[in-house]
Amino acid sequence: MGQPYGSAQPSWGAAPRHYYFDLLPPIARECAYALYAKYGAHPRLIYSAILGVLTSAIGPSHVFKPPDREARLISSWTMLSFPSGSSKTDIYRELAKPFQAYAEQRRRHYAEASATHCRDVEQWKFEVKTLERALSRKTLAESERPVLDAHLQVLRQARPRPPKERPFIINDFDHESFMAVADGENETIAIMPNEGDHLLRGRWIAKHVSALNDIHDGVAPPQYRREKKPALEAIQAFVSFNIFTRPSVTDKFQPIYKRDSLTKHHLMEDGFLARFRVAIDDGQWRPSQFYCPQDPDARIADFQQFLFALLGLMGQDANLPNPRRIQIQLDEEAADEWPRLVHKVKIAKANEWAHIDEFAGKALVHLGSLTVALHLPEGDSLLISRDALLRGWEFTCDFAHQYAQAFMPPPPQPVLHRDAARVEEYLRINWGQLDYSKVDLEHTAFMLGLPKQRVLAVAHHLAHHGYAAFATGNRASIDVTPWMAPTRRITFR
Repeated sequence: MGQPYGSAQPSWGAAPRHYYFDLLPPIARECAYALYAKYGAHPRLIYSAILGVLTSAIGPSHVFKPPDREARLISSWTMLSFPSGSSKTDIYRELAKPFQAYAEQRRRHYAEASATHCRDVEQWKFEVKTLERALSRKTLAESERPVLDAHLQVLRQARPRPPKERPFIINDFDHESFMAVADGENETIAIMPNEGDHLLRGRWIAKHVSALNDIHDGVAPPQYRREKKPALEAIQAFVSFNIFTRPSVTDKFQPIYKRDSLTKHHLMEDGFLARFRVAIDDGQWRPSQFYCPQDPDARIADFQQFLFALLGLMGQDANLPNPRRIQIQLDEEAADEWPRLVHKVKIAKANEWAHIDEFAGKALVHLGSLTVALHLPEGDSLLISRDALLRGWEFTCDFAHQYAQAFMPPPPQPVLHRDAARVEEYLRINWGQLDYSKVDLEHTAFMLGLPKQRVLAVAHHLAHHGYAAFATGNRASIDVTPWMAPTRRITFR
């Protein structure tokens, strides 16, 4: 891979660095290396989780305005699928601390606002009763009665409104309680369970996938109608998912191959999964020694404080409406680069991303969200640089690759072809001990641990295509010299 955008060439003898760690903003980069030094987790788990919490902290208070398009919400849906024992819980605990602290602060503010509301209601009741008693007095002058009556009517309509409970983090809920929190304008909900298996296996997502897609896109506010109660409507609500799960759960979303047909999971067909940035363990990474910052705990604490400060931009007063979101857009150089990236997405959708067309359709959304997450920690400017845009493109391509691995793996090879590959490998490895003109099928099946009938089917397949021949009147052995001839010529040269 090439050198990260805007980074310096490491000197000889320096500790090795990770490519995607170095694409992160400085405060997130140091946190990534500190988490790796402390827990040794998969780098893909670390940088994907960091980008997930960054977008979750930025999204409630910011929107992204791409060129020639309307401003849209930040996409912060992240799914991390790693096996047990991969330090998912450790990474979760470190990165969820600022969200839990902010949620606790909101609970305290709501408790204080509720106590104040109770006092205001008691004061209001006292004033109403005082006016009612005054109006009931027989000694009241008729000229004063209309004035007091009008004042009483105004006072009755001015009953103090209760503060709205905004729990911020919800993990156990039904759809009505979810919509009750999202009801209103610019509300924020963070769904970040430590074990997201129950959420993906449950029926809530499957039943309300259309409403969740609408909330993510911020186009059509979903409604929830209740009997004898006002309808709930989520207008421009920001909902973030940070789901830590296992491959055994995400594998059920993979398509089903039956001969020449392919049946996709309905969550993939509906585009729900394409709205997630997915990170998986592909089994190819091996632990290595990366650069370690001084005092890793301090670097992690710095990043946690930064996330808490971002969350504080939402506002905490339960009696006031949520503030308007801040708009971020590209600077001149980044705006010139944007059409080229749009063209790249179109080309990729017709070529290497053709099998993940759902994700390709959301690639620009992920690109804009990741670009904002990479830019904001680096400065206070509301104009995104070209460097941040290109780094966001690198991450977008990486998440597209992981999405394809997680939800659109290549179709399984037919059993006959897999058995033929194993037989060929066995014959090539043992070329010095075998006579290719007379290969014992029963012995081959025993050595490979396969049923004899499957090895015999491979022999018939080779004989049918002219790569092998059975001995006359004998089906127990086969001549594979034509099949292995190219290997033998190269070997004995």
